[in-house]
Amino acid sequence: MASAPAFAPLILWTLLVFQSFEFGHSEAFTNVSCFGTEREALLKFRQGLIDHSKRLSSWTSKDCCEWKGVECSKKTGHVFKLDLRNPCLETDIYGDIIGSDQSSLADCYVGPKFPLWLQTQRNISYLRMANARISDELPNWLSDILLNVEHIDLTNNTLKGPISRMDLNKMPLLGLLGLADNNLSGSIPNSLWAMENLYLLDLARNQLSGTIPSLSPISRMDGNKMPRLIYFYLQDNNLSGSIPNSLCAMENLIQLDLSKNQLSGRLPLCLKKLKALEMILVGDNRLRGQITNYFCHFKQLAVLNLHKNGFDKVLPKCLSNLTELVLLDLSDNDFTGEIPPFGRRFKRLSIINLESNSLTGGIPTQLCQLDFLRVLSLARNNISGSIPLCFNGLLSMVEGIDIDRTDSLWLNPTIIYVMVHAKGTSRLYDKTLHFFHSIDLSANNLNGEIPKELTRLVQLQNLNLSQNNLSGKIPSNIGNLKNLESLDLSNNGISGRIPPSISSLDFLSCLNLSFNNLSGPIPSSSHLRTVDDESVYRGNDGLCGAPLSKVCPRDGDFQNGGEPNEGNLDIHNWFYAGLGPGFAVGFLGFCSALHFKQSWRISYFQAIDKIIEKLMILGMITTLQFKRAFQES
Repeated sequence: MASAPAFAPLILWTLLVFQSFEFGHSEAFTNVSCFGTEREALLKFRQGLIDHSKRLSSWTSKDCCEWKGVECSKKTGHVFKLDLRNPCLETDIYGDIIGSDQSSLADCYVGPKFPLWLQTQRNISYLRMANARISDELPNWLSDILLNVEHIDLTNNTLKGPISRMDLNKMPLLGLLGLADNNLSGSIPNSLWAMENLYLLDLARNQLSGTIPSLSPISRMDGNKMPRLIYFYLQDNNLSGSIPNSLCAMENLIQLDLSKNQLSGRLPLCLKKLKALEMILVGDNRLRGQITNYFCHFKQLAVLNLHKNGFDKVLPKCLSNLTELVLLDLSDNDFTGEIPPFGRRFKRLSIINLESNSLTGGIPTQLCQLDFLRVLSLARNNISGSIPLCFNGLLSMVEGIDIDRTDSLWLNPTIIYVMVHAKGTSRLYDKTLHFFHSIDLSANNLNGEIPKELTRLVQLQNLNLSQNNLSGKIPSNIGNLKNLESLDLSNNGISGRIPPSISSLDFLSCLNLSFNNLSGPIPSSSHLRTVDDESVYRGNDGLCGAPLSKVCPRDGDFQNGGEPNEGNLDIHNWFYAGLGPGFAVGFLGFCSALHFKQSWRISYFQAIDKIIEKLMILGMITTLQFKRAFQES
């Protein structure tokens, strides 16, 4: 998972708006220089920095407003922003610093304690110390200096202790609170519900426990709590209990991530009020119950992740109306019924993961119309029928076309990720999902042949058709899948030879053809020797050649697609066994005839004499011709 906060683009946007406001003032103030006291304070601050990359080499001129990382107000001339983001900076500062209202020390190594000079600040509106190697508790005095703060970003440190050490009631203007990727513990403070200006709350990937705070009926009468909240991230903690109905009061909520906790119970029915929702991630919990039609109210829904819960009953057909979906992950539940007919109207759908359920019926041919589909996992269900021939219409897997990668969804691997069974194990794909293409139809009741149309999916990296009832032969042009890294066709009824073209799969690192009816020699190539484990071919009695100990007979001895004829093998064995004695008997018979038949003996030796005489004459003539040609030259 990425440590970068999901809200970085929002911070950047806020700064751009603020700076645009500053630059919009009259030019009467554009030539101001910094104040001498502030210049001296910055130089004193500079003395405590260890600047390995010489980033602060510009801190020598007279006007500190021109120094790198320092910004002055064009209206007052005062320093209002200090931005020293740099992984090569270290600091050991305990003195005072100027009263800037924006401090960004992200990626500076200011830890392990919070810098004491922060205690002297009173006008900070923007504080960012992400990736700063702080392993301290949240100090009690932090609330006293952040009375006017609007943005707090302390992500990706090793902060510990409870959040309640920071009195949120003293920060009425707070709009962004980022404490993700730390070691914070304890419960979520109830005071969060009073944050009327909060639009982003990120407490993900900590050690928080207890329940998600719930409002009392009296509190709910006061009106919506956190009415401006848009982004709510609590994933990857130790939260338990049910999802409170209080969340339904956040009518502007766009992204909700409660995944990877221990939440139980049912999803609140009132969630259907949150019609602005674009992402619902509650995977890897202990939730249960039926997914009712209220999901169909989320017309803007792009991500729906219910992975690894106890949801059951039939999938609602109206899921096929959520045409803005990019990712649908309903894996590891108890859903029944048939696969919804996702079709051409889904312009963005890239990932479908329905594995490990109890789905029945066939594979809808409408899936072939999903131009951007890159991951399809229907494994471990009760799906029957054949593999659709139209799979060669999956353009992303044929031509590699992709949706816009600048989409904010794809920029956040904590949201767009999927677990795929590839290379013999379950793997998490997040940051590399842009480049990954996979089809997993394993452990179903599919029958028929492997369609040759699959070999057009040249972008495929993982193809798993194992544990089905497939028959016929492996397509001869399987070698067209040049990007294939993992191929599993095990536990089927596939027959015939292994196509020689399989040896041209240069990226193939995991191969499993075991327990089929394959026969003939195993193709030999320098690359296939990297997957020379005998277990790859186990359960195919007709196979021979390395890495198996069974030696292959000559190719001419194979009939009917490579299966050896045992009768032919016996005839050949007797032929070679009788060749020597037959020659000996014939030679002795010839010699006996010459010995006992005088007329034959005389005729035989006369014939031999004539042959020798002709050979001698021919040799003499050839020698004379060479001598004559040599003399003339």
